[in-house]
Amino acid sequence: MPTSLNDALGQIRGPGLHVQVAHGLLRRIAQGAHPPGSFLPSEHALTARFHCSRLTVRRALQALAELGIVAVVPHKGWRLRSQDPAESPRDYRYQLVAAEIRRKITTGRYPIGALVPGEIDLARLHHCSRATVRKALAMLEDEGLLVCLKSTGRRVTGDSPAGQDGTTPTTGARPRRVLEPTPRRPGPRPGTRSAAAASAVQERVHSRGRPEGRVSRGTLGRGGDHDAAHELCDLKRA
Repeated sequence: MPTSLNDALGQIRGPGLHVQVAHGLLRRIAQGAHPPGSFLPSEHALTARFHCSRLTVRRALQALAELGIVAVVPHKGWRLRSQDPAESPRDYRYQLVAAEIRRKITTGRYPIGALVPGEIDLARLHHCSRATVRKALAMLEDEGLLVCLKSTGRRVTGDSPAGQDGTTPTTGARPRRVLEPTPRRPGPRPGTRSAAAASAVQERVHSRGRPEGRVSRGTLGRGGDHDAAHELCDLKRA
C-alpha cells in the first residue's frame, strides 16, 4: 500500500466521528480481519457496526482512499488495496473524477441539498469528456450520494428521509447550484477570422485570373464570381 497502517493512524486526525471510524477500520485491517485485495463490508454493515450515519462511513472511507489504502470499485464496493502496487486495481478516469466529486461532497464543498455543477462545467473543470463525467455521476448515484432531478440536475442527498426520496430539504425552495470556476477555451483573436476569410476570397479571385480587387461588370453577372466580389468588397469595408 502507498501508506502504511501505522502512518495512516497518525495522518487521519480531527474531532469528527469519521476519524474514529477510520481508525477502527485501520485497526481491523491491521488485525487481519480484511486481507489485502478483499472487499470491505458494505456501507450499510459498517453503519450498523460503528453506530453512525452512512455519510460518516463514507467520509472515513474517503480518508482511507486519499491515503491509497482502499479504492472504490464500481457496483461492488470498497476494496482494500494489495501490498504489491502491481496488483492494485487500476483507477480509470471516471473513477478519479468520481473520487474528486465524492471528496467535495464529504467535505461539504457540495453541501447536502445543493445541485452539483452541470456536466459541461464538470467536463471543463476535470479536463475530460462529457461521457466520462456522466459515467462518474452515475457511479455516485449508485452509491446514493447523488439523485437526478428531472429537468433540474443532480442534487446531493443526505441520510435523512428528505434526502433519500429526491425532495429538497427546504419545502418549496429550489435547490441551489454550486458554482465552480471552470476554465474557458480562449476564442479567436479579433480580426483573425476576417483576415482568413479575406485571404480565401482573394485566392478565389486570383484563381480566375483577375487582378486583386478589380472586378469587371461582366464578372458580376456570373453567379460564383458575383458572390466572391461582394464578399471581398464587404470585407474591405469592414
